[in-house]
Amino acid sequence: MTELLYRICTVEDWGQACAEGTLPLSALDERDGFVHLSLAGQVAQTLGRYFTGISDLVLLTIDSGRLSKQGLYFEHSIHEDQGARRKGLFPHYYGRIAREAVVRAQTIERDVNGAHVLPAAVSEDARREFERELGTSTLELQLSWDDRGVALLEYPQETRIEDEASMLAWEAQLERRIAALNEGRGKVPLVVGVDNLWVAPKLERRYVEMVDKLITRAFSVVVRWSSNEHRRRFFARTNQAHDLPSEVFASREEAIGFALAQG
Repeated sequence: MTELLYRICTVEDWGQACAEGTLPLSALDERDGFVHLSLAGQVAQTLGRYFTGISDLVLLTIDSGRLSKQGLYFEHSIHEDQGARRKGLFPHYYGRIAREAVVRAQTIERDVNGAHVLPAAVSEDARREFERELGTSTLELQLSWDDRGVALLEYPQETRIEDEASMLAWEAQLERRIAALNEGRGKVPLVVGVDNLWVAPKLERRYVEMVDKLITRAFSVVVRWSSNEHRRRFFARTNQAHDLPSEVFASREEAIGFALAQG
């Protein structure tokens, strides 16, 4: 299977591509001499860097197998300082991209706060991309049902959410597991063990937004616990900074007791 690449453009540019058979170049493409593309795990970063506040955007999925191999290179972004470069390389295409190379076109919606919302298919692509990098088929998380009436989420191995790819992979798998667990149960309490969960400070807001989404869609309350004092302080501080309940308990049983007491 060939690799999927992504291109963000305006609705107008996509209409032009459909009419003329070739994707138009952006001003940035013309300046740099190549077409800027992204991997699945880089789409959110590209949106935030170049398209904040812009509406009427389309995300194009491009089959790399339909591009000339001689024109596709994976290179560092030339718009970042040497010391600030990401570990990953960005796909740059030296040539014009035909309309036939685009296998999917999706409108990028915006939420009530004006933030762009990535299509679910891209989050799934990012998850698979991240898992290929790790050489594993699943992220290490366990979601189970406790007969006392609570859902339990735990991380048996060290899990690091340190970039957009890992965040998207984590969100996609967690939402899939939650949908399966909650079927027929309605909203229930969730108790999360965070001993082995680490979230990069730059992604704290995204993490909190995910917790908010969990509470709204699937759970009546989300309670966390950790036997590690440092982890308890980190998650308590994160909660307080975003006006969430700050309790992070020292044991699973304490957390379960608190969750059940909330009704």
